[in-house]
Amino acid sequence: MIECLQREFGVVDGLVLADGEIKVWPYEPPQPTEEECVALQEKWQPLIEWEYIMQNSDYVLPRWMEDHVTGDHGGVVEDVYLQAKYDKVLALRATKPVVV
Repeated sequence: MIECLQREFGVVDGLVLADGEIKVWPYEPPQPTEEECVALQEKWQPLIEWEYIMQNSDYVLPRWMEDHVTGDHGGVVEDVYLQAKYDKVLALRATKPVVV
């Protein structure tokens, strides 16, 4: 399949087909400086941590159940235990950091 794409189009996943050989693009992408790396990490770290917390909240209340409670029950269920889990996950969602 890949050989067929190479013959047909001459490009596969950022590689260029030239003279029957696969060669990398003729330029190197710009590399960020150490200061830029630190700035990006500081900028995105709160969101990355929040996403990790939200992934772990799926063990408390799976996303499909959260959607079911929200969509089919209007966010209110009779089971007090399930309602507590739902409220906890909603409170976590409300803490999502904004990255600008």
